[in-house]
Amino acid sequence: MQIRRGQPATLRCYFQDIGAQESIRWRSKEGLLTSGLIVYKHPSNLEVQKPTQHDWNLIIKKVDDTFAGEYTCETSNGKVIARYLLEIVEAPRIIPERSSTFHEEFQEGSKPELKCYFSGVPTPTVRWYRGLRDAVDTRITGEILVCRTLLATRLTLTFAEGENDVGSLNYTIACK
Repeated sequence: MQIRRGQPATLRCYFQDIGAQESIRWRSKEGLLTSGLIVYKHPSNLEVQKPTQHDWNLIIKKVDDTFAGEYTCETSNGKVIARYLLEIVEAPRIIPERSSTFHEEFQEGSKPELKCYFSGVPTPTVRWYRGLRDAVDTRITGEILVCRTLLATRLTLTFAEGENDVGSLNYTIACK
């Protein structure tokens, strides 16, 4: 199950044959999280909701990296009812301190390198384009673009696109 960082998550558990002395529990890598409606860990961010008599849904109000991992819904005698693997995903974001600035100036005849680094989960792929309107795909991928020899009279607009399963983001660099 993939959830974006900062969003809520609902892990559903449905069990009909619960005995009078049994309760439903949620476990994670941290151990026992809940028993019945009682929350033992992260009480400000976790709750158990019972929309019906047989549902025991674990609600994570705001997902962050600490909540990544396996979750198990089980009876108090250890019978596993449901299992989830929670993966925290994030759309691409530019890492400005590692990337070229919005406007780069290079010496005539030089072969400049443009750098564009993105963070995100899964790791974004970076693809380079030339121009803004009717952009031309350079078919170059990776965080570093080595430009051909620059002419002093030419202003080149280039952008990098960081893309993963969650989304995409463009970063424009003007070169002169």
